[in-house]
Amino acid sequence: MEGNLWKATWEKHGRSYELALVEHPSVRAHGRSLEEAVENLEDMVAERFGDAVPHLEFVRPLPTKHKGEHEAFLFVLAAHEPVTKITNVPKLFSHQCAACGQFVGPRTEDLIMLDEIPAGDLVFTDWLGHIISSKFSDLLHLGACPEIRLLPTMIGGRKTNDFLELASLHVRPFVGIKGNQPANRSKCKDCGFAVALYMPHEAPFLQYVNRRDLPIPRPDVFPVGSDHRMELAVSRRTRDQVICSKSIKNVVSQKIGILPHEKAIPLDQLFV
Repeated sequence: MEGNLWKATWEKHGRSYELALVEHPSVRAHGRSLEEAVENLEDMVAERFGDAVPHLEFVRPLPTKHKGEHEAFLFVLAAHEPVTKITNVPKLFSHQCAACGQFVGPRTEDLIMLDEIPAGDLVFTDWLGHIISSKFSDLLHLGACPEIRLLPTMIGGRKTNDFLELASLHVRPFVGIKGNQPANRSKCKDCGFAVALYMPHEAPFLQYVNRRDLPIPRPDVFPVGSDHRMELAVSRRTRDQVICSKSIKNVVSQKIGILPHEKAIPLDQLFV
């Protein structure tokens, strides 16, 4: 099976790097650069375990390669696995856009109906953001976070709090970089749904938030984005606790950039 999640460690020795798998420490790779070492470890995982497209998650975050005004970032938690068998998506929104197929409008009161138990403690959906296990939610103390709404789900025809739908009650929109339009952007002319992601050659991070929108002081966990299109931003300490946990499954971390207010523009302006 391809695309599995592999936790790994890294060390720097002078100008070279040494990487190893956490659960298989004898699987080690070296490189004169970090990129070369990562590529060598991926090749070893493919050769030994048959996973030609491994996802390496480093328990200690890799060093940030970019320096300068856009180097500030947040850690966000992300799902490695999707949940695909949602049987009532059309009933969860007011309507579906005929032009782009996106479900739009206010979220209805119907609960998400799943055919099977999700494969991880955090899973993503095509239309509804993330679903989180109650075990993981308790670990993050999300029940005490006033900016996050947790909704029960229906699994196998039974209402349950074992897995919960995540939604943000506080809007912290993703933004674009002033003067930098990503090539990977699209906006539906009918419903206005927009997506804009920066590629590595365009900017250090895929997505950005405005520094002015972030809470002060910054809590261990808070939402960024809006509604069900949200991400869980976490402190470095919480990120490390989650990634190093043996009981939390199929959760990875990513970085999103923080822009000073004068450098940030609403995503809509990227399409003007």
